[in-house]
Amino acid sequence: MTLFEDIYKLFFDKIVQDIDFFEYGTTEEEALDIAEKRSKAYLLKSIDILVNQCNVDVNFYDKDDTLEQFNFDLVSKEKTLFSNMMYEIYFEQDLVKLRLFEEYFSRKDLKRFDPNAQKRLYLESLNLIKVENIRQIKNYESRDRITGQLKGLDYTGWDDQV
Repeated sequence: MTLFEDIYKLFFDKIVQDIDFFEYGTTEEEALDIAEKRSKAYLLKSIDILVNQCNVDVNFYDKDDTLEQFNFDLVSKEKTLFSNMMYEIYFEQDLVKLRLFEEYFSRKDLKRFDPNAQKRLYLESLNLIKVENIRQIKNYESRDRITGQLKGLDYTGWDDQV
């Protein structure tokens, strides 16, 4: 069994600098609970994305949402892949904040600070994350999840059809 928390920890390591994700004006325990709930939503969405984008060897829906665990052991590569996909989802959420932030600038502020340049840099970063995640998904799909060996084509039965 793999706990969702194992993946949350990998994800938290990626966003440790974002104080807003962990700071809610509550106790540390309550803040961690809120961060884990947000992370769970990101994880569930990343499961849907992975299952829809590639042929997987296991059923990632074989999980217990109440106990917050998969009913089988994920390999390290799967945990990392999910945490990377969660990071992409998290990054996309912040794009909305950037758009709202633009509305609070006065014309005078806009002369000194160009939000479009910031947005462009943000979108370039997001695109790099997306491209890397697609590469990792394709790599994951092409390999055996346990051994990491490239999957081969099964040609048995092809001679019968010729």
